Order: sequence, then C-alpha cells, then structure tokens
Amino acid sequence: MHLLHIAAVAWMFRDGDVAFFVVVSAALLIAAIIVLAVPLYLQRPVALGIYAAANVADRCILRPTPGLEWFLGLFFLKLIIAHLLKETAYEPGEVEEEQQK
Repeated sequence: MHLLHIAAVAWMFRDGDVAFFVVVSAALLIAAIIVLAVPLYLQRPVALGIYAAANVADRCILRPTPGLEWFLGLFFLKLIIAHLLKETAYEPGEVEEEQQK
C-alpha cells in the first residue's frame, strides 16, 4: 500500500516519473529488508543510518519534487523509524534470554 503513495507523487507531481517511482520504491523495500535482517538490538541504529542516507540521497541525487520537497524525508521517517522498529531498545543477548524463558 505504501508504494501507492510514491506512485501518486510520481504520477501527479512529477509528470509520471517512472524512474523516481522505481528508485524510491526499491530503496524503501531494500531499507526495510536490511533493517529486519540485522539483529534486534542493532535495528534502531541501522534504521537511523539508512534514514540519514535516504535524506542525503533525496537532497543530492534525486531531483526535488516541486512543492513536496518534504515528502521523502517524512515518508522514510514514518515507515523506517516509526513503524518498522520495535518500541523498546534491546541490548545484545537480551532477546535471546527472554526467548529461552
């Protein structure tokens, strides 16, 4: 469903920019896969690093969307940092100890 937001921006505000849709969608999916693939105690710092890299890429590589320059920064913040991560921070070994109980 979230890829539809990117498609809507590409279609309505970027004159059907398919490359924008493909690049941003792929980046979002790859970012989610990477965050979920790392150990739980590393997910938060990895997600923040990916979010920072996405912001730099948005500003330096992609052509800004006129009037929606804020979109990708907040979109990645919402999905990668707010929705994908667990609510609490974990220390190494803490999760394994809880699962063994």
